[in-house]
Amino acid sequence: DAVDPFYRCLVLTAAGTGRRWGELTGLRRDRLDLPGRRLHIDQTLVDVNGQLTVGQPKTRGSRRSVSLPQPVVQALWSQLAGSRGELVFTSPDGQALRRSNWYSRTWIPAVCASGLVPPPRFHDLRHTHVALLIAAGVPVKAIQERLWHASIIMTMDRYGHLLEVVDEQLLAALDVGLTAGR
Repeated sequence: DAVDPFYRCLVLTAAGTGRRWGELTGLRRDRLDLPGRRLHIDQTLVDVNGQLTVGQPKTRGSRRSVSLPQPVVQALWSQLAGSRGELVFTSPDGQALRRSNWYSRTWIPAVCASGLVPPPRFHDLRHTHVALLIAAGVPVKAIQERLWHASIIMTMDRYGHLLEVVDEQLLAALDVGLTAGR
Protein backbone atom coordinates (compact mmCIF):
# COMPACT_ATOMS: atom_id res chain seq x y z
CA ASP A 1 0.00 0.00 0.00
CA ALA A 2 2.94 2.37 0.56
CA VAL A 3 4.07 2.06 -3.06
CA ASP A 4 2.96 4.83 -5.42
CA PRO A 5 -0.29 3.53 -7.02
CA PHE A 6 1.24 3.97 -10.48
CA TYR A 7 3.80 1.27 -9.63
CA ARG A 8 1.75 -1.14 -7.53
CA CYS A 9 1.17 -3.45 -10.48
CA LEU A 10 4.93 -3.74 -11.02
CA VAL A 11 5.45 -4.72 -7.37
CA LEU A 12 2.52 -7.15 -7.39
CA THR A 13 3.72 -8.73 -10.63
CA ALA A 14 7.21 -9.20 -9.18
CA ALA A 15 5.83 -10.86 -6.04
CA GLY A 16 3.28 -12.87 -8.02
CA THR A 17 5.69 -14.20 -10.64
CA GLY A 18 9.15 -14.14 -9.10
CA ARG A 19 10.49 -12.32 -12.15
CA ARG A 20 13.55 -10.09 -11.98
CA TRP A 21 13.60 -6.28 -12.41
CA GLY A 22 14.98 -6.35 -15.97
CA GLU A 23 12.57 -9.06 -17.06
CA LEU A 24 9.60 -6.99 -15.89
CA THR A 25 10.80 -3.56 -17.02
CA GLY A 26 11.64 -5.03 -20.44
CA LEU A 27 8.25 -6.74 -20.73
CA ARG A 28 6.34 -5.71 -23.86
CA ARG A 29 2.56 -5.60 -24.10
CA ASP A 30 2.57 -8.14 -26.91
CA ARG A 31 4.27 -10.65 -24.59
CA LEU A 32 1.25 -10.80 -22.28
CA ASP A 33 -1.53 -13.33 -22.73
CA LEU A 34 -3.92 -12.20 -20.03
CA PRO A 35 -6.85 -14.43 -21.07
CA GLY A 36 -4.41 -17.38 -20.93
CA ARG A 37 -2.91 -16.03 -17.69
CA ARG A 38 0.69 -16.04 -18.98
CA LEU A 39 3.55 -13.65 -19.61
CA HIS A 40 6.40 -14.45 -21.95
CA ILE A 41 9.95 -13.39 -21.18
CA ASP A 42 12.28 -13.05 -24.14
CA GLN A 43 14.11 -9.83 -23.38
CA THR A 44 15.27 -7.71 -20.46
CA LEU A 45 15.93 -4.04 -19.96
CA VAL A 46 19.53 -3.45 -18.91
CA ASP A 47 21.47 -0.34 -17.96
CA VAL A 48 24.90 -0.42 -19.58
CA ASN A 49 27.07 2.57 -18.72
CA GLY A 50 24.04 4.80 -18.27
CA GLN A 51 22.30 3.66 -21.46
CA LEU A 52 19.08 1.62 -21.24
CA THR A 53 19.14 -1.15 -23.80
CA VAL A 54 17.22 -4.29 -24.54
CA GLY A 55 19.18 -7.39 -23.72
CA GLN A 56 18.84 -11.12 -23.47
CA PRO A 57 17.44 -12.79 -20.34
CA LYS A 58 19.95 -13.87 -17.68
CA THR A 59 20.30 -17.37 -19.13
CA ARG A 60 19.28 -19.12 -22.33
CA GLY A 61 16.73 -21.06 -20.27
CA SER A 62 15.21 -17.79 -19.06
CA ARG A 63 13.41 -17.31 -22.39
CA ARG A 64 10.14 -18.81 -21.20
CA SER A 65 6.63 -18.06 -20.13
CA VAL A 66 5.25 -18.00 -16.63
CA SER A 67 1.70 -18.47 -15.40
CA LEU A 68 -0.03 -15.57 -13.68
CA PRO A 69 -2.13 -15.63 -10.50
CA GLN A 70 -5.52 -13.97 -10.87
CA PRO A 71 -4.70 -10.85 -8.76
CA VAL A 72 -1.76 -10.16 -11.09
CA VAL A 73 -3.93 -10.68 -14.18
CA GLN A 74 -6.48 -8.17 -12.86
CA ALA A 75 -3.77 -5.63 -12.03
CA LEU A 76 -2.21 -6.05 -15.48
CA TRP A 77 -5.57 -5.46 -17.22
CA SER A 78 -5.78 -2.14 -15.36
CA GLN A 79 -2.14 -1.35 -16.10
CA LEU A 80 -2.63 -1.89 -19.83
CA ALA A 81 -5.82 0.14 -19.89
CA GLY A 82 -3.95 3.14 -18.47
CA SER A 83 -1.01 3.09 -20.89
CA ARG A 84 -0.36 3.00 -24.60
CA GLY A 85 3.39 2.36 -24.93
CA GLU A 86 5.08 -0.83 -26.02
CA LEU A 87 6.47 -1.57 -22.55
CA VAL A 88 4.10 -2.69 -19.79
CA PHE A 89 5.93 -0.90 -16.97
CA THR A 90 7.16 2.62 -17.60
CA SER A 91 7.50 5.97 -15.89
CA PRO A 92 4.34 8.14 -15.80
CA ASP A 93 5.54 9.89 -18.98
CA GLY A 94 5.90 6.55 -20.80
CA GLN A 95 9.68 6.23 -20.61
CA ALA A 96 11.56 3.04 -19.79
CA LEU A 97 12.27 2.67 -16.07
CA ARG A 98 15.79 3.27 -14.84
CA ARG A 99 16.36 1.09 -11.77
CA SER A 100 18.45 3.64 -9.83
CA ASN A 101 15.89 6.43 -10.26
CA TRP A 102 12.93 4.20 -9.46
CA TYR A 103 14.68 2.74 -6.47
CA SER A 104 15.48 6.11 -4.88
CA ARG A 105 12.26 7.90 -5.84
CA THR A 106 9.71 5.12 -5.37
CA TRP A 107 11.01 2.00 -3.64
CA ILE A 108 12.98 3.50 -0.75
CA PRO A 109 10.23 5.99 0.24
CA ALA A 110 7.65 3.16 0.18
CA VAL A 111 9.84 0.86 2.24
CA CYS A 112 10.54 3.62 4.77
CA ALA A 113 6.84 4.53 4.98
CA SER A 114 5.93 0.91 5.64
CA GLY A 115 8.50 0.59 8.43
CA LEU A 116 10.12 -2.57 7.04
CA VAL A 117 13.39 -3.33 8.81
CA PRO A 118 15.77 -4.24 7.40
CA PRO A 119 14.69 -2.52 4.20
CA PRO A 120 14.04 -5.09 1.47
CA ARG A 121 15.43 -4.77 -2.03
CA PHE A 122 13.19 -5.07 -5.08
CA HIS A 123 14.80 -8.47 -5.72
CA ASP A 124 13.45 -9.60 -2.35
CA LEU A 125 10.03 -9.76 -4.02
CA ARG A 126 11.43 -12.80 -5.86
CA HIS A 127 12.26 -14.30 -2.47
CA THR A 128 8.77 -13.40 -1.21
CA HIS A 129 7.34 -15.27 -4.18
CA VAL A 130 9.27 -18.39 -3.22
CA ALA A 131 8.37 -18.05 0.46
CA LEU A 132 4.67 -17.93 -0.46
CA LEU A 133 5.01 -21.05 -2.59
CA ILE A 134 6.92 -22.96 0.09
CA ALA A 135 4.41 -21.94 2.77
CA ALA A 136 1.64 -23.30 0.53
CA GLY A 137 3.44 -26.65 0.28
CA VAL A 138 4.40 -26.37 -3.39
CA PRO A 139 7.04 -29.01 -4.27
CA VAL A 140 10.57 -27.62 -4.49
CA LYS A 141 10.99 -29.09 -8.00
CA ALA A 142 8.03 -26.99 -9.20
CA ILE A 143 9.54 -23.90 -7.56
CA GLN A 144 12.90 -24.58 -9.25
CA GLU A 145 11.18 -24.75 -12.63
CA ARG A 146 9.14 -21.62 -11.97
CA LEU A 147 12.28 -19.66 -11.05
CA TRP A 148 14.13 -21.17 -14.01
CA HIS A 149 17.01 -22.26 -11.82
CA ALA A 150 19.35 -24.55 -13.72
CA SER A 151 19.43 -27.00 -10.84
CA ILE A 152 17.32 -27.92 -7.84
CA ILE A 153 20.52 -27.66 -5.79
CA MET A 154 20.60 -23.93 -6.47
CA THR A 155 16.98 -23.63 -5.31
CA MET A 156 17.64 -25.67 -2.17
CA ASP A 157 20.83 -23.77 -1.34
CA ARG A 158 19.00 -20.45 -1.64
CA TYR A 159 15.62 -21.33 -0.07
CA GLY A 160 16.09 -24.52 1.91
CA HIS A 161 15.94 -22.64 5.22
CA LEU A 162 12.29 -21.83 4.47
CA LEU A 163 11.35 -25.49 4.40
CA GLU A 164 10.78 -25.51 8.18
CA VAL A 165 7.18 -24.51 7.39
CA VAL A 166 6.84 -27.54 5.11
CA ASP A 167 8.40 -29.73 7.81
CA GLU A 168 5.56 -28.75 10.15
CA GLN A 169 3.03 -29.81 7.47
CA LEU A 170 4.98 -33.01 6.92
CA LEU A 171 4.90 -33.87 10.63
CA ALA A 172 1.17 -33.15 10.85
CA ALA A 173 0.55 -35.51 7.91
CA LEU A 174 2.70 -38.20 9.50
CA ASP A 175 0.93 -37.79 12.85
CA VAL A 176 -2.43 -38.42 11.13
CA GLY A 177 -1.14 -41.24 8.94
CA LEU A 178 0.69 -43.10 11.68
CA THR A 179 -2.15 -42.70 14.14
CA ALA A 180 -4.69 -44.01 11.60
CA GLY A 181 -2.39 -46.90 10.72
CA ARG A 182 -2.26 -48.32 14.27
